[in-house]
Amino acid sequence: MKGGAFSIKNWQIQYQSFYDKSLGYMFIGNFKDFVAVNPGVLWQAQALQRKLMKSNLGIKYWENKMEQYRIVRQQLGIKLIE
Repeated sequence: MKGGAFSIKNWQIQYQSFYDKSLGYMFIGNFKDFVAVNPGVLWQAQALQRKLMKSNLGIKYWENKMEQYRIVRQQLGIKLIE
């Protein structure tokens, strides 16, 4: 609804006024810790990812692609966030 409290456009306009950049990493770090303790919170995102993989080129294709990326990251010495 235009002008409503939950309007995305209103949030976009006011974002710079209320955004605290110091909170950015704190959220990511806390979320990472929360997910480590509660891995089930991501089930919807994982289910959506699996459906997209299945409908777009097939799961086998994406599993092969992920393995290719893993090998390239390993050769470049890039570590995953744990």
